[in-house]
Parts: sequence; structure tokens; C-alpha cells
Amino acid sequence: MTKNRIAYGIVLVVLLLFLFLYEGRMTYTAVYAALILPLISLALALFTKRRFLISEKLSNDYIAKGEITTFTGIIQNSFFLPCASANITFKADDFGLAMASKDMSIRIKAFGTRKLEFKITGVYRGIYDVGIRDITIYDFLGLFEFKQEHPNKLMLVVTPRVLPITTLSLDSVVQDAILSKNYKQGEDYNIVSELRKYQPTDGYKKVHWKVSAKRNELISKNFQETEKCTTMFFINNSKLLTKSDYARQKAIVGEDALMEAVVSIMFHCHGFGHPISLQYLGSLQEYFSADFNQLYKEASMIPFGTGGGFEVLLDSYLKQNKDPMNLYIFTQKMNESILSTLKLLSISGNHVVLFLFNKVKDGFIRELESQNILCIYFEEIAQPTEELGD
Repeated sequence: MTKNRIAYGIVLVVLLLFLFLYEGRMTYTAVYAALILPLISLALALFTKRRFLISEKLSNDYIAKGEITTFTGIIQNSFFLPCASANITFKADDFGLAMASKDMSIRIKAFGTRKLEFKITGVYRGIYDVGIRDITIYDFLGLFEFKQEHPNKLMLVVTPRVLPITTLSLDSVVQDAILSKNYKQGEDYNIVSELRKYQPTDGYKKVHWKVSAKRNELISKNFQETEKCTTMFFINNSKLLTKSDYARQKAIVGEDALMEAVVSIMFHCHGFGHPISLQYLGSLQEYFSADFNQLYKEASMIPFGTGGGFEVLLDSYLKQNKDPMNLYIFTQKMNESILSTLKLLSISGNHVVLFLFNKVKDGFIRELESQNILCIYFEEIAQPTEELGD
């Protein structure tokens, strides 16, 4: 654009010089044309920029880390004149997502349509806004530009990977007082404890057909009940304020590693049929579920806020709950306040396991282990996987 403006200025100066040297009808016409053409070009550009229709979509707006989704954008020129030139800027996180290009120059014929497609790879877990950020329209002479913001954005959720666990031996406490409240018991259909008369509430699965045929009446089977150890996952989703790009990138990597650990350990516990409750800053209520898909979806959408408050979450649980529980703690940060609360949770009879991601002072580790709190560096139990892009 700068070159066009310089060229136009030179042409205008030359025409004025000709007008001064050779005053006549032709030179006046040339000067007037040089003055009027930019105004016409400007008016057409102003009108054209209001005649663009944009639609966009993602082939999949919910992908796992390392997977690829396709962004499709359709730009329609509903004007009777072709678009001289336009530059499109796309919005996508520079660090959490990978894409081929962030800018594209296009031309669209009169009443024409342009379809844009490109691939987006999820590099780190998170919730991202993607789509067309703005369109810059240029006039036919290349002297003016008009930026048209596109406020609508698409939301892309990149979920954490579930990593296989190599070895993880965890003892558990038995929650006798709360087994019946949250569906902590199940029935082992391979073990029949007794026979009884059929009740209207019994399903056909409980009918012992052979015995019923012999006695000429419906007989039901009582199955042996089996205990399922409930586990509460406490996730430190607080976030330190990041003032630089490097600090922000480091925070994203840390959040990604923490949530990979959460879903991986969660899947490991799910294999044993253990009901799980996710507790984090902003969680609404305490409930247990053995549905891994539901838990995975909830974990994938956990936002990381600013400031602290994780100690308050642990203290609140300590004051309100009296029954012993299996508590798995996931945190990127460790301080004296968290250390003190974890020790109190263990003293109260809870089985506490702390998953760590950064190097922690040896003194902290010794104090925790003295209270029978198991400290595990997640990278030591997670089976390594191929890096993205390999």
C-alpha cells in the first residue's frame, strides 16, 4: 500500500507539473481524473466491505491432544463488482494450537464465493477460540484499507490424553459409613449368596430359572455385594498471573501435564470400578460417578482461573467431612499451607496420595511421608508416548 501511495503521489505531481507547463484541456482532464479516481475507489471500497457474508465451521470441535480438526470458512461477495483485494487474519492460539498459516490474501469475483480450508492440530489441552479474526479490504487503487472485525468465534476444546500407567499400587480405606449413600456397593453376578421368593421389584436377571422350574414358582437369586472404594480427586486449577509470553506458555504446559495425570489416574481407577468425585475450584457439588466418559468430559472442561484458593478448598473439605476417604491430590504448586492441610487430612484418617509434577523440597517430602502420605511424581509412573508430530 505504501508503494501505491508513493506512486500515486508521483503521478499527481507529474500531472500538476504538466498542467503548469502545458496548460490545456487534456492536462486539466488528466488532473481531474487523478483527483476523482481515488474518491471513486474509496466509495466502492466502503460499499464493498459491507457486502461480505462469512460462515465458518469446524469438522470437530472436540478433539484430543495431538488430533487434527478442519476449519472451513466460506466468504461470499454479494456485490456486483469484484473484490479488488482482501487479507484475512485467522484467530488461533499461537502456542496451544498449530496451523499452517495465520494470514491469507484473496480476491473474490462479483457475486462470487471463496471457500477456505486448513488443518488445526491440538498441541496442548485447553479451550480455545478459533476462526476468522478480521478481513482487511483494499480499494482498487490500493490507496486505502478498511479492517472489518469478525466478532463471532468458534470454540475448540482440546482434551487431555489418557496415558497408560506402568505401575501404581495404592492402598485404600473402606468407607463403611457412606457406602450406601452414593452407590458405593455393587453386586457380583458370579457369586450367589442365597435364594428367595421372587419380588415384583426383581428383574428377570435375578430369576433362578432351574430352581423355579423344580419348585413351580419364581425364585430369585441374591448376589454377593462387593465394595467399591470411592475416591475424591482434588485438582488445583488455580493459576498464577502470567505477565510474559514465556510464563504463559510455561503455565499452559503445566496445566496440560496436570490434566493428563488426572484423566490417566482416573482411567486407572475406573478399571477397578471405583466411583470418583472431581473437586476443584469452581465445582458446584460433590457427587460420585463410575461413568468414565462423563468424568473425562467434565475434567476436559475444567477452567484454570487466576489467584489461589486451593488451600481453602482442602480446608473446607476437612471441616465438613468426618468419614475417611481416599483423597488423590493433583497440584503444580506446594507451599506450607497446602502441606499443613494435607497432614491434617491424613491425621483425620483419610488415605492421601499426592501427585507431583515439579521438584519439591526434600523436607516437604519427608514431612508428608512421615504422615503416611504417598508422594508420586507422575512422570515416573506414566508410560512414555510418541511426541506430537513424530
